[in-house]
Amino acid sequence: MSVILRPMPIYDKDVNAVKTLLDDQEKVMVTATQRALGPGMAPINPTTVVVTSKRVIILNRVTLGMRKDIESIPFESIVSVRLENGFISSSIYLRVGGEPVGVSEFLGRKRREGQIDGLTRGDALAIYEYLNQIVVATRKATHNY
Repeated sequence: MSVILRPMPIYDKDVNAVKTLLDDQEKVMVTATQRALGPGMAPINPTTVVVTSKRVIILNRVTLGMRKDIESIPFESIVSVRLENGFISSSIYLRVGGEPVGVSEFLGRKRREGQIDGLTRGDALAIYEYLNQIVVATRKATHNY
């Protein structure tokens, strides 16, 4: 699967937050953290998104950052990605295939689409472009076209 990469934002604090979760062959491709101000803002406990070479990791900080909820979504599960640009911030929507998953912070109760709000336009666009290429490449490989 070949993916064309342009320079992607990778923030050290985001990489450090998940580095113990990564396997030896996994590489961080793009990272983003919710904005502190604006729609979808998270001034105290921002959500961090780390896209690796294998999956999307969503890190929700709760209880004033003293606890972290971590969700891992393998690329094989993602069937579509959507970007919504707002005036101040942007959102990414990920749709997963298969049976609805159980309760999770990202997808909610038995839903197939999850939303990440409050991202900067540049970070959201980088995540969207990378994941969209993965979804298209996976679909081509699966359907042999």
